Amino acid sequence: MGVHNNIHVPEESFPRFVWYVIEFFIVLGIAVGIAMNSVNYFTQLGFTAQMTNWIFWGIVGVVFLVYYIPIRALIFKKPTLKNI
Repeated sequence: MGVHNNIHVPEESFPRFVWYVIEFFIVLGIAVGIAMNSVNYFTQLGFTAQMTNWIFWGIVGVVFLVYYIPIRALIFKKPTLKNI
């Protein structure tokens, strides 16, 4: 049995996109948690269920924007969509 020199050794030990997926779901969990706690305040003010749905997803979107635009750029010192 011969030796094969065509073995692929990855550049990193774990694929880069998996780290992006893990980061995405962590941010999603934090955003949903913040939104769930915040929507209770709006329901006490008397907003309807339809309005609280919009407020919930709006808060989730704001958390995503705040994380991915200024915070992530400052932490990692590179743009999010650099390779695209």
